[in-house]
Formats: sequence, structure tokens, C-alpha cells
Amino acid sequence: HGTGLRNLQQTADGGIWVQTPAVLAELAGGELAPRVAVVAKPTGQYVQGSAPVQDIDISPDGKWLLARAAFELYLVPVPAPAEQTPRIDLQDEVEGQHRITRIGADRASWDMDGEGAFWTVGADWRHASLEQMLSASNPEAGASGVSLAVTLPRAMPEHPQLLRGGTAITMDGGRIIENADILVDGDRIAAIGPAGSFSVPRDAVPVDIAGSYVIPGLIDAHAHFFGIRRGLQDGAHWEFTANLAYGITSSLEVQAFTPDIFAYKDRADIGSLVGPRIFSTGPGVFVNSHIDSLETAEAVLARYRDHYRTRNIKSYMVGDRAARQYMADASRAMGMMPTTEGAADFVLELTHAVDGFAGDEHNLPVTPLHDDVLRLFAATRISYTPTFTVLYGGNPALNDNIIRKRMQDDPRLARFTPPYVISGDLRNHHWMPAELQTYPRFAADALRIREAGGLVGAGSHGEVQGLGMHWELEGFVAGGATPLEALEIATIDTATVIGRPDDLGSLTPGKLADLVILDADPREDIANARAIRMVMRGGLLFDGKTLAPIGRPGDAPPRWWLSDIPPGEAVTP
Repeated sequence: HGTGLRNLQQTADGGIWVQTPAVLAELAGGELAPRVAVVAKPTGQYVQGSAPVQDIDISPDGKWLLARAAFELYLVPVPAPAEQTPRIDLQDEVEGQHRITRIGADRASWDMDGEGAFWTVGADWRHASLEQMLSASNPEAGASGVSLAVTLPRAMPEHPQLLRGGTAITMDGGRIIENADILVDGDRIAAIGPAGSFSVPRDAVPVDIAGSYVIPGLIDAHAHFFGIRRGLQDGAHWEFTANLAYGITSSLEVQAFTPDIFAYKDRADIGSLVGPRIFSTGPGVFVNSHIDSLETAEAVLARYRDHYRTRNIKSYMVGDRAARQYMADASRAMGMMPTTEGAADFVLELTHAVDGFAGDEHNLPVTPLHDDVLRLFAATRISYTPTFTVLYGGNPALNDNIIRKRMQDDPRLARFTPPYVISGDLRNHHWMPAELQTYPRFAADALRIREAGGLVGAGSHGEVQGLGMHWELEGFVAGGATPLEALEIATIDTATVIGRPDDLGSLTPGKLADLVILDADPREDIANARAIRMVMRGGLLFDGKTLAPIGRPGDAPPRWWLSDIPPGEAVTP
């Protein structure tokens, strides 16, 4: 960064301790005490209270600090030496402080000579001189810059494919087609119907799936990929592979903490990693963004829409009701879909529905729900994704599933999940007798919302990747859903929840060719949704047991953790 030295340390009161390069040089001669400053944002992410800035960078001459907090960039003068540690709160009117961005910055640093600074937002690189940052009322607007975007082709099959002989459970108006032909051209479904009911291109590759059952790919409306590397891409990350192996062909990552998730999304689309379609809200918008006006909300949302290229947003505990309404209004004006959650606050959940949010994550924390709540959710069409695996107001289904269902015996989980992850998941779960389990009651409430005309989705929260989504399906069945109803929720209904019903959720001509080929009828038993023979994601077909590509060159995804297994020990095939 041109400074040669950087010495940062978090202080006990939540600030950042800074020593400038010039002072460190003087310290080498023992002439002066350290020049120290605490730089903080007086609002934490979730609640009011002091919190450290995300990043800080010292100018080469030791006179200025670039501080980044809540994805906004500030320029702050280094304070003069003092007997007591100076404290700089970025929301205060500190003398000499300048706010550089309104839309935001992902990373920032000084030029080598200290005469300017640069930052990135999404794939865009921006630069402003020190003079601009000191004199302009909005340095961001006058900053120069270039796009660093790279364009690569989307992964596609080379030839049309004809899937022949399966029973298609289309999720398209309840249509079931026995002995179906499904024509896939490129990454989309070109035609579907009874065998021989439409013409087939001469170069179509036949795929015999006789005796199987075909459903649309499952969609996880509340995914988290907690374990991804950040700042350094990992093309063999196991969480993505595990989800596709369980038939999850699309995931909405709600609150990704950093923008790295968008690079993983692109990698999945070009085929440089094996996994589902990755949609994301990116980092959530929290109270530390200080949404104090409609204009502020629109500036924050511009970072997501224009630079991250997403229309999904997580507006999570952004402040009082006025702040929430600014987010909802700005989202409508900018074509965004804001989802939110109430953090076990029942009244807050109701205002989310009234104020026009597109989605509500996690369960309402009381049961049973009364008819007025059912009518409210049905009338507003706010989507409801209850996530039984993590539950407010009751015992989470995660405990019950891990204790009773012995996930460690599932060969698919053992193949696609590192053993140390499985070992960690099995620890520290509280047993509760079946008669005291409450998640089926919350599932029954979700089904009542659906029966009243509301929109209900399925989401796993990423607690047990891949398998956790099937536990959600089983949770709906435990609440009274038929297996087919549970599958409808996890496909066509959830496609609407994440805003993509025109492309996903059913076996319909024109939609993306995302589907799962099963060896058993899932309408008979929801557990049969795990009897996966093949998975297709965008026309690319994979073996259900190994995810090795079918009909094209390539190997099964690497399992790098096998290098940790001592020689002679058994390895999952």
C-alpha cells in the first residue's frame, strides 16, 4: 500500500488502534510516545452500540486514514498526539472528516504516492485524487474509473438431449406425464409430452430414463454457505457440490456477509465449479447503514442492483419503522425484492407484511397462528420461508433430525461432505421426546397460510448442506402436507419466492432445464426425493451418486479431504 508498515489492533471498546508509519519510525529512536486513535462506527450491525470499522488504511505520509464502515468509505485526518486516546466516531461531525461514497466500496487503498485513493465496488474500479476527496461535496460522483468485468461463456451442452421413458411430475398445473419425452435444447426445456408426441432434432442425444420419476430441481430459498473462502476463490468448495448432489439446482443465499458470493455465482454459471445456480442478496443491509431517508436507501440499493447485479436484497433490522419503509419503498422504485426477518419479534413480522416487503425469513415465533395473521399474509402475498431447521419459539428440527435419523449413515452425505464437518454437526444436540417436538406445529401454520392463499417457500439455512433441504420437506410433511404438496413448495412455489417463476420451478417448455431424475416415486414417500439417479442443471447432466458428468468429458468433483485419511482406511466409494 506504499506505507511499508501497518500496525492495527482492535481495542477493548470496539475501536481500531492505529500507529502511523511516521510515528513508528520515530519510535525506533525512542523519542516519542505512539500516536494512537480509536476509529469506530457508533452503531453495530444488529443493534445500536459502538463497533469497529471494517477496514482502515493509513496514507503514506501518515496524515490521513481511509476508513470503511458499513461498505461506505470515509477520509479522516490522523489526530495530533494527545494525553488521552482520541476517539473518532464516523457519524459525528469530526473536523476534517469527509464521506467519500454514498453507493459504497468493497475494498479501498491509497495510491503509492498518497496523492489519491482507489476503491472497488462490484467489478468496477474507482479513483479520486486527495484534492477531490477534500474539496468535492460528493467525491464518488466525480471519481474516474473502469470496469474490471470479465466475460466468459456460460456452460452449455453441445447437443440437444431427449430424456425418454420417465414419469414427469411437472409442477405445471398438476400435470403428470407417464412415459414422457423431455427435449432439452441448450440449457432450456424445448418440449415435453407423452412419448412420440413431438418431433425431435436429428442430432438429439437420447437418454434412457425408463422407470424413473422426474421432478423440477429443488430450490433453497434460504441458503447459507458459511464455509466459503472469502477474498480467495475456491473452485472445489464442497458446500456447493453437496447441494447439487441432493437435487438442489438453485439456491438463494440470504445474507452472504461479503460480496464474494457473486464471484462463486459466476463460477457456477461458467462451469468452473460444480454446484447449483447461486442467487444471493449479497451482504445484508443492517442498522449500521443508517437508512435515514429514501435517498439513502436508494443509494445503498444502487450498489446491489448496478454493481452486484442482483435484484434480491436482505433488509435486516435496518432501524425503526420509517427506515424499514424507506427500504421497502426504494426497493419497489428500483425493481428490487426485499426480504427480511423479525428475529423472534412477532409484531415486527406483522409490520413487514403491512409495509410491503417481498419476503419474510424464518418462522413466526408463536403457534398456533390466528385467522387474522393468515389473512394478512395471504392478502399481502409476503412470502414466508419458515426454516424448521432453525426455529424461533420452539425446538429446532435440526436437533430431532440429527439425533433420530443418523445422518452419519447417509452414503451421499459421507461422499460429499468432509468427515470433520459431519463430526462437528453431530455434537451438542439436546434430545427431546417426540410428543414435545414443536416444529410440526409451525409447519402446520405454514400450510394454513398456504391454504389461505399465501406464498410459502422452503429453505434450509445451510445447517447441513444438501440433506438439510430434505429435512425441510419432511418437516412440511410432519405438519400435514402430502409429499406432492411439500415438493410443490420446494419447486414452483419457491421459484416465486425468489422472484424467478418464469425460469424455474416446473418442467415447462421455455424454462431452464433444471431437474432431478429419481429411482422411486416421491409422491408415495417424501424420502424417495433422495433416491437420485441423475441431476440436470441447465442441460448439463450429472450422475446422481458421484456427480460425474454424463455424456461429456470430465471427472467427478474432487474430494480434497481424502488426502487427510491415513493409508489403509476405508474410503467412501
